[in-house]
Amino acid sequence: MLYVACEVVDGVASVAAIDEISEVAWCDRTTLAAYVPYPLHRPVQDYLDDKLR
Repeated sequence: MLYVACEVVDGVASVAAIDEISEVAWCDRTTLAAYVPYPLHRPVQDYLDDKLR
């Protein structure tokens, strides 16, 4: 699994290379927990706790 923090600037998120990425999703806390039902790496969790208030 790969985590990437992004900020929406313009346009619509989409998969540009289907052989490399299966999907793109913008997630709030609840949706993220459904995708990743196990603990995240602590620095990742700290970042998300700060940004997804």
